[in-house]
Amino acid sequence: SNGQVLGGTDWLRGLNENIEALNRNIQQNVQQLNQRIHETVQENLAHVHRMTENLNEELGDVQYHLN
Repeated sequence: SNGQVLGGTDWLRGLNENIEALNRNIQQNVQQLNQRIHETVQENLAHVHRMTENLNEELGDVQYHLN
């Protein structure tokens, strides 16, 4: 009957709102995850850069002592 149809529409509307909220939540989580990945990569690159500089200094010292 008509009551069931309206109830069905409400159910669908509720389901649609839940799906939209879930999608927004997923998008936010993906953005936060991408941000954290980016920050971690930048930190790791800075760490590698420092290690490379230290290694170059140590190699320079070794070469100096060999000459």
